Amino acid sequence: MRRWLATFFLLCTVPLALPAAAEPLPPVAHFPHKDCRRLTRQIARYADVADMARERGDDLWEEHTIAHIGRLSERRAKLCPQYAKKPAGEELKKMLAMLRDAAKIAARLYTWGLL
Repeated sequence: MRRWLATFFLLCTVPLALPAAAEPLPPVAHFPHKDCRRLTRQIARYADVADMARERGDDLWEEHTIAHIGRLSERRAKLCPQYAKKPAGEELKKMLAMLRDAAKIAARLYTWGLL
């Protein structure tokens, strides 16, 4: 009787376990918070690189770095819904343009228009 019950139990539970094991994991099952943190660190790192490019006066380097920050921000917005509000690259681009304009005005004021 015990052997028959054990066989019946196995025959009932194994077919139920196989479809559950065959289904792929949902996209959120691989802990996306790790990817969110990694992308956030990369965005911060490339923001520092964009600052360095601006300090060195390399406009092409700065432009491409900001474009890369935008791509990273878009990827982070797709993966992490809490960051989907605004991509950081666009905001950084506006801020850098504003700083560049302010630096031009300050240079004219402090050199009495010689530059």
